[in-house]
Amino acid sequence: MNLRNNLPYIFLFICFISNCKNTNHVAITTVSSKIKDSSVILLPIATDYNTSCSEENIYVYQDSMLIIHHKADSLTKLISIYNMLRKNTVYSNFDYGASNNNLLSASISIHRDSLIVYDVIKGYVYSICIDSTIKKAHYQPKGHKSNILTQFMLPYKDALLCLNPYSFKDINTKYNNRAPRFILSTNDFQYNEKHKYKYDTFNVVNGHFIINFQRGRIVYFSRNEDYFEIFNLDKKLIKKVFGPDNIKPKYFKYDNGYSDEILYLGNIPISYISSCYSNNYIYVTYCGNRLDIKKNSDLSQYPTYIFKFDWNGNIINSYYTENYIKNISIANDERYIFSWEMNKNKELKLVKYYME
Repeated sequence: MNLRNNLPYIFLFICFISNCKNTNHVAITTVSSKIKDSSVILLPIATDYNTSCSEENIYVYQDSMLIIHHKADSLTKLISIYNMLRKNTVYSNFDYGASNNNLLSASISIHRDSLIVYDVIKGYVYSICIDSTIKKAHYQPKGHKSNILTQFMLPYKDALLCLNPYSFKDINTKYNNRAPRFILSTNDFQYNEKHKYKYDTFNVVNGHFIINFQRGRIVYFSRNEDYFEIFNLDKKLIKKVFGPDNIKPKYFKYDNGYSDEILYLGNIPISYISSCYSNNYIYVTYCGNRLDIKKNSDLSQYPTYIFKFDWNGNIINSYYTENYIKNISIANDERYIFSWEMNKNKELKLVKYYME
């Protein structure tokens, strides 16, 4: 064999093997705990919105419209949209109850101008165009009967991209379902799970994600462990970012008579709570404490950090507030972040923070 004559082919073979390995490579980085020590202290700026004690959650859309998720025991509709400039409610829908067009549970998620309302008990998904609710006085969204089991979903092309409730792995206990992070529905919002997973992990898979089609990114944030994952639009994991505190829950296995259910053991960590983004940056809130069961899991005493990342998961800046932030929304010009938060007196307020 003439080795010299075959050197070009050997070189090409090595390059081919190297490229194959790179296609499966997942970058891993860590956010240093020192980032918290250098955080910019934020001071809340009051908004013109006065809370009524019925609000469960508030999101800000286009700087002036409030997407409000009301508590089930309030005397108002479960979902409303409020115009802060005109100081009036422009849309409200869904009563609490078991009858048609009512909801027994409501989780909401927002992607661009789409509001997803999901009733996991009745198995209904409503896809609401926010702009249409503002322009049309009697806008009525169509409900889709759905068999999807998930904790979080967002519109993805003509379907729904959902958090997989069986995507669970714990290194300490070795409980591992070996399931993908996401499931994708059909165009009529259905999903049939063909795989039988070993553990029932619905109650311990807790997170949320964002999608940026322009950047080609899907970013998943864990709410109970301090890490997040970056995927491309094909749902392929390309990077995992850990930190800054290395907090993890403890779990135990419980035989509920139907399956081996995984549950939390002891106090539950709170990590990446909520997020918002622009085409330039990702903003995500971070707590880094544990729910104290002995204190009735009181969140009001926990401060919050806001981490600013680029779309490759590199930390840009860190901010700090003494209040517990439930969720955030970014202003159109990125100068402010709107925050629905709880102060030390357990009062829920909508405030904003100057980010420059």
